[in-house]
Amino acid sequence: AISGNQDLIKSINTRKNPWTINSLAVIAGELMFTDEEYIQQTKSLISSERARIYEIFKNHPDFKPYKPSGNFMLLKILREDITSADLCYNAAEKLIAELNWNKEEIDCLVFITQTPDYIVPATACILQHRLGLSKECHAFDVTLGCSAWVYGLSIIGSLLSTGGFKKGLLLVGETTTKTKSTEDKSTYPLFGDAGSATALE
Repeated sequence: AISGNQDLIKSINTRKNPWTINSLAVIAGELMFTDEEYIQQTKSLISSERARIYEIFKNHPDFKPYKPSGNFMLLKILREDITSADLCYNAAEKLIAELNWNKEEIDCLVFITQTPDYIVPATACILQHRLGLSKECHAFDVTLGCSAWVYGLSIIGSLLSTGGFKKGLLLVGETTTKTKSTEDKSTYPLFGDAGSATALE
């Protein structure tokens, strides 16, 4: 908001978050590159997870993985009817089960994508229903690309910090291959399809 009212500006500044996404990124970056043990653990984890995830997809009838040698995996979705919501739904169900969360206690769901299932209604509301979350759960979409997960984390973190929310789900998914041409060598190799789920409490 733009305002010349100094009292209003002072009041807003006393209520805003004491941190920003950029300040967190700077701190995390500085710490990460000085922690040799963390770097080695990360390399080991990436290697083992890469092999594990490849085996999962190799045995799934709906996907064709290409064996990775880097920190990413090329994956072809063999079914054209799979949506961003489908990918996030599966990730969310798995995460909720692993955490043993009561779905009735999830207060908010934020779904971030540039490839929603529908323009209207919000895909978050559809996921709220599919996941069996309570009708009181706040659910909404955010349209964002590269920085989606970081902004989503900030949004849910802000909601939880108010004290009015206890548990939140951040779902970030894309099926961008549907919008890209295989003939477009400048963009097609850069984008892929995926769905993630993050729980915050």
